Amino acid sequence: MNRPAPDAQSPDLRIVSGERIRGQFLFVLFAGVLVSMIFSAISYLRMGDPAAGSIFAGVALVFLPLGLVMWRDARAKFAWRIVLRAGSMALFLPPGRVFAGVDDAVFETVPYANLKRVEWRDEVVTVAGISVDTEVWALRLKDGRIIILGENRPIPHSGQMTDDASRAGKAIAARAGVPVRRMPRVSAAASGWRFWKIARPAWPG
Repeated sequence: MNRPAPDAQSPDLRIVSGERIRGQFLFVLFAGVLVSMIFSAISYLRMGDPAAGSIFAGVALVFLPLGLVMWRDARAKFAWRIVLRAGSMALFLPPGRVFAGVDDAVFETVPYANLKRVEWRDEVVTVAGISVDTEVWALRLKDGRIIILGENRPIPHSGQMTDDASRAGKAIAARAGVPVRRMPRVSAAASGWRFWKIARPAWPG
């Protein structure tokens, strides 16, 4: 699949800069802590203290999946971009733009004439007993294909949601002259902390 060329003359939709910076900062901070744990484990093992070394190594292994998820999220926020042109939109949609499950990367140009409508739905993902509410926005093409744009997520300690996905969806609908439709709410649950392996409910036809 050929990547569309960026266009400086067209409206450019991105994750708000504050969210991009926050995601990168949290990943760098967490990565630093994780690396320090690994070095501590190696140091204690070299000093002949296998108990302490094993503890640090165990903690690092427990938190490694979370670090990978934070890297996935930071990368997605940095690369996510939609350019609205005169007759088409250029999509730069990296994997990791939804909280749970696997979402394939989409890098292509889609003519507005191929768009049937914009859709969105509430998704509730439960991980280790903790529920996360998100709003997932998608494009439905006339050939039946669904392209996931991204999602609005809760902003910690604010009681509010991000609006990047809804802002993009509404802008695309207005530019293409297509309707926006709300789809039924769905739920999914993970076994333990493996939310990246959740089989997200299929998008309805």
